[in-house]
Amino acid sequence: MSNSNLKVIQVYYSDEEEMKKKSHHGFGDYIRGCLFLYRYCKQHGLKFGVSFNHHPIAKYLVSKVNISIKEAKQTRYWFDILPEFQLNVLEQPYPLYVFTNNMTDISTITQEERNFLLSSCLSMNTAFSDLVTKRLEELHLTSKKYNAVHIRVGDSGLFERSIHQSTYHAILQKIHTSLPNHCKDHNKTIYITDSSLLEDTLQSLGCKVSNSKKAHLGHYKFSEDEFRDTLLDFFILANAESLYQISTYNWGSGFSKFASLLFNIPLETFLLN
Repeated sequence: MSNSNLKVIQVYYSDEEEMKKKSHHGFGDYIRGCLFLYRYCKQHGLKFGVSFNHHPIAKYLVSKVNISIKEAKQTRYWFDILPEFQLNVLEQPYPLYVFTNNMTDISTITQEERNFLLSSCLSMNTAFSDLVTKRLEELHLTSKKYNAVHIRVGDSGLFERSIHQSTYHAILQKIHTSLPNHCKDHNKTIYITDSSLLEDTLQSLGCKVSNSKKAHLGHYKFSEDEFRDTLLDFFILANAESLYQISTYNWGSGFSKFASLLFNIPLETFLLN
């Protein structure tokens, strides 16, 4: 996609030094911000694009808009924008390089919005598409013929590699009491979690787990392998027949929510709070 006619570009990641200065924005935040800007720009007649060619995920997904590191460093970080502040977008010099996680209604999306996000944010390159297929085969999973349970422990599980004992027991209780019976079939249900500690426990109980390395996609501290495996987890969710999420956050998890929205998969949420 040519950058010349774009007025607003959502930029995901510029470089490590910039990321050390910014709030952490995860994959769900990033997709939600893209959806917000797509809707906003369409409403105001502005050409919009998404660029992540300086993010490690560009090794696995195709960034349709490629910008220089100099351009990426011009990114304005606007978090949780108030409605009156949104009007400032119309007063900026173009092209405007921005990152936002701004809230927008994600209870439903149109097919046009879905197509844009799939094309601009989640288009796999051939090598990674083959890797997703291989991973499903290794896990003995057939696309659209298994359940996926996504358990979001929280950022402490990622950054501190820890989990509070009460949270740990609450999650296990929720699995036991809330998930439907068909999720008890360990051959047809996989558990995806951001906590290696919880994953080890689930595996010891006979559950199928992804055994992936964990990463927060908005943070510089993780390795390329951890970024890759986190994307693999996302596409394992995206290939499920049905999704269930268990979350310590009162909003659930954007990670599995967007897997549900973008790939038309029914989702049921169970909150610990």
